[in-house]
Amino acid sequence: MIQILSIALGAAATLISGMILFNLRAMDKRIAAVESDLKEAAKRKDRCRQDFVDKVDYIRSYTTTEKRQIKMLEALSEIKGSMAVFDKMPQICGNIASQIVKEMKKEIKSNG
Repeated sequence: MIQILSIALGAAATLISGMILFNLRAMDKRIAAVESDLKEAAKRKDRCRQDFVDKVDYIRSYTTTEKRQIKMLEALSEIKGSMAVFDKMPQICGNIASQIVKEMKKEIKSNG
């Protein structure tokens, strides 16, 4: 009787051990799948973060460039204004010379 009981217990233990082993292997496959999904999600997150950083850097660079262009445009406007004065310089000098001549003629007439 003890032999039959030991055979029955051995068979039950073997069956239970087999089921436990089967479940452990299934869990191992699920864990591996989850780990693979987590790695893929981490890669996608890093790619997304890098794309975001690249876009933020681009926007900052664009804004900085735009500010520099505005400053250059202001400087160019100032230079253009100065050039307009230089272009009119002969006319201005002519007017000044004409006024000086008129004043000198008046002075000569009043002294002479």
